[in-house]
Amino acid sequence: MNRSNGACASISKTTWKPYRSLSDLALKSILLALLALGAWPVVLPFRAAPPPVSQHPDDSGASSIGFQTSPPEVQEISPTPKPPIFKKAFPPPDDGGKILEVTLHYCQENEEDMEDFYQDFFKKFNQSARLLIVCATSDCESFFNETYGALARAGGREVNTVVVDRLLSIWARDRRVARQSESGHPERSFIPPPQELYTDDKLSELTLAEILWSKGVAPRALTESFILEGGNLVSNQRHIFVGKNVLSENGSRFEDEEEALQTMERIFGKPVIWLEDEQGAPPWFHADMYLAALDETTVALADPTLGLRLLNGRRADKLKWDKISGWKTRLPSGLKVDFSAPQSRIATGLETVKRRLEGLGYKVIRLPALVNEEDEWMVSYTNVLMERDGGVKKVYLPRYAIPALDSAARKSWELEGFQVLDVNVSNVFDLGGAIRCIANVTLREPAPQKVPGSTLIEEPAVSQAKALPRINPAALQAP
Repeated sequence: MNRSNGACASISKTTWKPYRSLSDLALKSILLALLALGAWPVVLPFRAAPPPVSQHPDDSGASSIGFQTSPPEVQEISPTPKPPIFKKAFPPPDDGGKILEVTLHYCQENEEDMEDFYQDFFKKFNQSARLLIVCATSDCESFFNETYGALARAGGREVNTVVVDRLLSIWARDRRVARQSESGHPERSFIPPPQELYTDDKLSELTLAEILWSKGVAPRALTESFILEGGNLVSNQRHIFVGKNVLSENGSRFEDEEEALQTMERIFGKPVIWLEDEQGAPPWFHADMYLAALDETTVALADPTLGLRLLNGRRADKLKWDKISGWKTRLPSGLKVDFSAPQSRIATGLETVKRRLEGLGYKVIRLPALVNEEDEWMVSYTNVLMERDGGVKKVYLPRYAIPALDSAARKSWELEGFQVLDVNVSNVFDLGGAIRCIANVTLREPAPQKVPGSTLIEEPAVSQAKALPRINPAALQAP
């Protein structure tokens, strides 16, 4: 840290000494040692400038959106480091209450792909929810405001735009898993470490949480964690559902499966259910592309075989079979659907997941899907946003301009009691995601408590084995 120009700056270098006597030197040496012991937990790899103090704090010193925007008070240094504080926090559950805040990334380079999505989403999304638009540059911010500003702010909706001067992808959820307390207060966001295959935009997104915190619009981040992208975590009020590829992606970060479960349950506050096939791998690399948790007892699961039947009018003679690549057909847009039904790894893996969830007491409904494994995209009707506004259940459902599948998926959601608000993703889904990937729900109203004993779902057993913490303890303390 650079010393400011103050009293010490005027002392001559020839007469000034760092100590007055040997006893003074010994005392200062002890104090420096104690400082080193007490200060190490707060030394983080990335330290953004502290956020500005809110102009309208409430009685607790928190800002109007529920997180602390002023830097923490300086505490007296203790010679004995305090034990880590693990606050219980959860990802905003997909089956939770009204959505209070959604974060989106905006970059002009994706404008052609995203235009239809933005037009639909801003028209249909809950006007009482706050939108945080993270803009790559000031030019992007200006273009967004000129093109979508009036639509996004229609009905008095609050829209905050923030310039971060970073490369961005359109996938706002993957590099930031929001967490909140049971009472709905924002807690530190979970940020994964970099992966070997990350592109420059994904690497730069790993610093966004700290940048947004420094600007006073988001909580701080957890650090020194494990690889888990937001798309690979689905939650309801009871469980966290995670694709088991987390184990292979993290290599030696976890000693064993038990430690992985314990670590995730500690950070995300709920029992974890692995999603895996017979070989221990997930059907797809992100769980929200094939699974949605409708409530505490019901889940929706993708069904590519159903998708193929609907696409081709249930007529097998319209499909071309190849012994090597399986069934082949094309979407109206010309995109190839390549799916080795019914023996494909994806289809059999989803059947295994279905049996696992049914064994835990969940009702499983099947929704149509189409896949292209080579190009890593999926037509999915589980990649949705849900909210409960009073007694009304809403789902923001992808629309792919494939009438047979769009209609069947809509009817399935309506049969489950949801008001369907469809959003056009027909120009963006082949990039690998849909609504839930693009619009990251970062805050929800707490959902009403369920009546005890209203479900027969079995809770996964939690191992009692002691696991070493792999996360910087200071990062889990309140800011």
